[in-house]
Amino acid sequence: MKTCILYARVSTTRQAHEYGLEAQLDNCRPWAEREGYMVLDEIADAGGDDSKRDVLNRPGLRRILEMVSERKVDAIIAVDRDRYGEHPVPDQLAGLLAASGTQMRALDDAGEGEDAEFLNGIKDLWARQERRKIAKRSRRGKLRKAREGKVLALGQPNFGYVYTVDRDGYVVDEEHMKLMRRIFKMLGPDGLSIHETRKTLDREGWPTPSRVWSECIAEERERKGLDPKPFSEKWSQPFIREAVRDDCYKMFTAEEVGELVLKGRMKPDVAARVEAPIGVWWYVGTDYDGNECRVAVPVPPSGVPREWLEMARGRIEQNERTVAKGGGRTWELSGGVFMCGGTRPHGEPCGWSMQSHSKYRAKGDSRRYHYYRCARRGHHGKEECDNGFTHRAVEIEQAVWLTVSRLLRDPEEMLERFDALVEQERARLAGDPAQERRLLTRRLSELEVEADGYVRLAASGRISDEKLDGYLAEMEERREALEGALNAATNRQSSLDSLESVRDALRLRAESYRNLTDEHPDLGQHVVGGMPWGNDVFARGLLGDPQEATPEERREFYREHGVHAEAAPDGKVRITGWFVAAPGEGIVLRRGLTGNHTSILLCTHDMDEAEELCDRVGIIMDGKIIALEEPENLKERYSTNGSVPNLEEVFMTATGYTVEEASVEE
Repeated sequence: MKTCILYARVSTTRQAHEYGLEAQLDNCRPWAEREGYMVLDEIADAGGDDSKRDVLNRPGLRRILEMVSERKVDAIIAVDRDRYGEHPVPDQLAGLLAASGTQMRALDDAGEGEDAEFLNGIKDLWARQERRKIAKRSRRGKLRKAREGKVLALGQPNFGYVYTVDRDGYVVDEEHMKLMRRIFKMLGPDGLSIHETRKTLDREGWPTPSRVWSECIAEERERKGLDPKPFSEKWSQPFIREAVRDDCYKMFTAEEVGELVLKGRMKPDVAARVEAPIGVWWYVGTDYDGNECRVAVPVPPSGVPREWLEMARGRIEQNERTVAKGGGRTWELSGGVFMCGGTRPHGEPCGWSMQSHSKYRAKGDSRRYHYYRCARRGHHGKEECDNGFTHRAVEIEQAVWLTVSRLLRDPEEMLERFDALVEQERARLAGDPAQERRLLTRRLSELEVEADGYVRLAASGRISDEKLDGYLAEMEERREALEGALNAATNRQSSLDSLESVRDALRLRAESYRNLTDEHPDLGQHVVGGMPWGNDVFARGLLGDPQEATPEERREFYREHGVHAEAAPDGKVRITGWFVAAPGEGIVLRRGLTGNHTSILLCTHDMDEAEELCDRVGIIMDGKIIALEEPENLKERYSTNGSVPNLEEVFMTATGYTVEEASVEE
């Protein structure tokens, strides 16, 4: 008697608990009996990440492959061929099973034998081709709808708007649009940062957009037997940033609408139907041939004053992590340049910024000492990170800048390193990113067509509402996976484009300065002294003295050129970025700056500061160095009767003056 294994699969665990698996097996059992098979086992993939449609290495399939390798199994039976996966997964699986003499069967296949196998393959290819044609027609239909001036209801509408009854346009939701206007006012005229705006909204208890949307569709989800859509109780800074950039809230004038028509972004008849000012909802999709298109769809005006929007956008664009100021100084490594390289209790990296910290040595002492330390330890306690090392601010800032500024003297080496980084990034892409994006976009379109097909089947009564919910839940999981892959591909391409843009600008910049120095050999000494490039750190490196850069200029240079420093728990600091190291490498600064061919010359009358910061201390009198040793050696050298003096007493003994008297004399 022939033997078989029944196979079933669902995409979500909810489907497995409700109806999916048992319904498939119920259909397979009588079919197997009619075909003369004895069922050896029933195996299922019950949802989750391992049960995606295009994944061959699922737990259930792995178990089947193990069983057919251990004993004779004539066939594997599923309710539909697509339960094994999308093309070409069924063919791949059939090949693996055939090696053990096992057939892959389905209730909708063409039967057994070579002819049936051929027909099944033709059916798979034909269905795949049909889906592609339907997807192309769907893309063309969406593009046509957008060009007609209609919004595509693809999900949650922009906050402050709701869909019209026919779901092809926007209507202003005045209650929530008032809140959006307030957000623009806080970021614009009120001068608040995104963080301050978010904290204000949370403190005043305003409902988040995800909560509003969850409540809006709660009744519909309850009717379908679905759990409430989860939402966040806290406002999101990325949401605020993207909302400010969104043209839905921008009041386009009649002239700007005319420019959109001239650029082909809006059809003239659509522009003629609306009266400025309007907002613009952008449709970004592909035409029938897969070419990317951007279409401006008019929506009702938000009522956000134009000057508020421009001010808010200006603040957003300038909302980079800024240089911290406090303790009477500027902390040039703040704002994400100097990061903690420690480890958390469970082995994961810390990754927090090194926080600025100032303290007095003793009560009543007016002198302050400045350090960088791990912010996580400062906020959450010592047990949260093993990096308890504090770095003297002056020392580490000078060390990083000296290392970086030294490379400014050799623009050719800089360009070589950047070229190597660009080539490394291009090789990492391993293919054509544009083609990958087109493929993923096409698969998303096909998925939407498939979902629309299930909705039509439910409307005609050919499938139940329960099955429709299951299919749509499966579609949603696949859509999220495809969108994640599409975003990753887009980000990889954007990263490469950005690197190439910076590299080209850097090459032109270096060439311009090189030509200037060839024509004017004495130009370098004047650049820092007031020429138009006097505030350009790069120009100072090529033509002048990079050491004259201010802390703010240094911080801006670090940000532009991707320079980062990472503090290890043993006190070592690793500087990374294309600018300071070849790809994959880094420069390590050891405590005390030894071994890095760098030195810092600190002139001070503060003996405590000299002892705290310096490896060697020199005493100058009448223009001559009268002592130059390590602090401990100096104190030992001038000790008397076994009493070790401090550096101020050493100074008095060596010069005959107190520090205060010497500073006045000087």
